[in-house]
Amino acid sequence: MDFEEVAKQLANPSGKYGIDVALGMNSMNEFISKTTYELLKIKDNESVLEIGFGNGKFIKDILNYGSRISFTGIDISNTMITEAKKIIVY
Repeated sequence: MDFEEVAKQLANPSGKYGIDVALGMNSMNEFISKTTYELLKIKDNESVLEIGFGNGKFIKDILNYGSRISFTGIDISNTMITEAKKIIVY
């Protein structure tokens, strides 16, 4: 896979390769994501909007910062939305 194909998958993961790319992004972004959530000091009853939540791996971390946290997320990738729905139980 060439640079342009990889860049396309990073911008909008799709299909089987997109799922694999998202798993890699989880590893690379874990420290940044968790540090950001800590800096936000999310508390009970607060609302969080995440733009580009990927496969949803870190949504549970956000929800564990307090009770009755309202999470709304959007992502450009239908593949990532499908994957996130497998991880998150409504």
